[in-house]
Amino acid sequence: MRTRKIVLLAACGILLCISILQAVFSSRDTTKIFEITDEITSVSIKTGGETVSLHLKDGSWVVGENEYPAAQGSADEIVSALKSIRPLDSVGTADGEESAVSVSAEGGGKTLRTLLIGKNSSAGSQAYITIDGGKDVYLAGGNLRSIFDKTEDSLRSKVVMTLDRNAISSVSLRDEESGESFTVSRSGSGENLAWSISGSDAVIDAAKASDWFNGFASISTPEWCAADGMPDGEKIVTASITAGEKTVTFEIYRIPESEEYEEYFVGVCSETPYPFELAAYNVAKFQKKPSDLASS
Repeated sequence: MRTRKIVLLAACGILLCISILQAVFSSRDTTKIFEITDEITSVSIKTGGETVSLHLKDGSWVVGENEYPAAQGSADEIVSALKSIRPLDSVGTADGEESAVSVSAEGGGKTLRTLLIGKNSSAGSQAYITIDGGKDVYLAGGNLRSIFDKTEDSLRSKVVMTLDRNAISSVSLRDEESGESFTVSRSGSGENLAWSISGSDAVIDAAKASDWFNGFASISTPEWCAADGMPDGEKIVTASITAGEKTVTFEIYRIPESEEYEEYFVGVCSETPYPFELAAYNVAKFQKKPSDLASS
């Protein structure tokens, strides 16, 4: 019995020591948390000699003077990183760094946050930063360098068009090289769903046609064309897609091979004023033949 009491007392003593040590170490954690509660409405990012700006317009983020739609995920990541910063540690005072990324966030007519992001630490995902013009240098995680070291092009949304796939009722294609054209339509729903085609005698396979229509629900680009305009090329396809009350038109151009680049394809769409490159898999959607959609 005596031995049991000794064991219990020893255990209590150990637990008490652990609690004291935890309290001591917790009291030493003086790392600041830098938080913003106001809404951020604009962000300026300066890297080297280039400055990229983001601002809210009608509730959506846009990039640069031309107000290109921004990639929503990138914009959200930037704002989130600015609103709450919890450095891992304070490591010294700032002496300036030419390669630093300079960030400024505004909202409500005032500057809400300034951030200077220096080089990454040896850990890779951590960077040395200063906050709100202070001289203290902090080590911060969260891949801040990767989040903010962006170009205007990398911040632009790559989405050309999105449609409700279930609302797509017809797709029309014209092969500009052969002059051939056809339109596939669907009507009804469930057991009353019906497919039809004009411009061909093919009998439409419902599964093939449905998969094809679904492919037009979202069209993205790997890269927008240069700001100086549309490159010279030959128009190969004209298309129109109707979804609900909306009809979207497309023109696809083949840009011939040159000494500078291989052959590639450029699209023009009524949903955006900017021409864009098209990946091969997207071009293939616009080059279907009635025979590709026909029942076996």
